[in-house]
Amino acid sequence: GPNFLTQNAPMQFTDIEHYTLLELLPDATYNHQEARGPRGLERTTGRGDFGLTGKLGVTSQLTFDGTYNPDFSQIEADAGQVDVNLRYALFYPEKRPFFLEGRDSFNFAGADYGPLQSVVHTRTIVNPIAGVKLSGKLTASDSLATIYAVDELPGDDPAPDAPGYAQVAVLRYKRALRGDSYLGGFYTGREQGDAFNRVFGADGSIRVTGASNIGFHAFG
Repeated sequence: GPNFLTQNAPMQFTDIEHYTLLELLPDATYNHQEARGPRGLERTTGRGDFGLTGKLGVTSQLTFDGTYNPDFSQIEADAGQVDVNLRYALFYPEKRPFFLEGRDSFNFAGADYGPLQSVVHTRTIVNPIAGVKLSGKLTASDSLATIYAVDELPGDDPAPDAPGYAQVAVLRYKRALRGDSYLGGFYTGREQGDAFNRVFGADGSIRVTGASNIGFHAFG
C-alpha cells in the first residue's frame, strides 16, 4: 500500500519494462453555412477538415512531436491589452498546446523582461499547415529543442509570384556546466519566398555563489 514510502529499508524492483511513448490525437471539423436567398435558406459553405497530432518518445529523454493541420479552435482567447503610448508592439503569450509544451527550453539567460520578452515567438506561426518538434536531452549535458513549421498565409497576403506559405525554423542548444550553469545558442528563421528574417545568438548563466549568478545574452 502507500506505507512503503515511510519504510526505512532497501527496496528492489524487478521486471520493469520500458514502453515507447506513442500518442496519436486526430481531430475532425465540419463547417456548414447557409444564407437567405430568393427561395429561402441556401447553402453557401460546406467544408470538412481533418487534422492529426502525434508524439513519439525517441528515447526516455528525447521527444518528437508532429502535427498536420492542427485544430486550435478551443484555445482560450487573449486578454485585452492597451497599446496607448507604447514604443514596442504588444506581446501576446502562446496558448496553443503544440507550441506551449516544452516552451521553457527557449527561455534565455539575462532576460530583463523588457520589450525583448521572447527570442522564440511562436505566435508568428499563425496557421500552420504542418509542424514538427524535437526536444529533450541528447546526453547528460547536452539538450536540444527545435521546431520546423510551414505557415499558411492569408489569400490576399502574398504577392502573385510568391508562395502562399512561409517556412519557420527554430534551433536551441544548451550545454550544461557545473551546477546550474550553462552555455547555449539560438537560431530562428522565417523564410517567405525571397524575403527572410533570421536571428542568431548565444546566452549563458554562470553560478558565482549560492545566491548569485551572472546571466548574459547577445542576439543579432
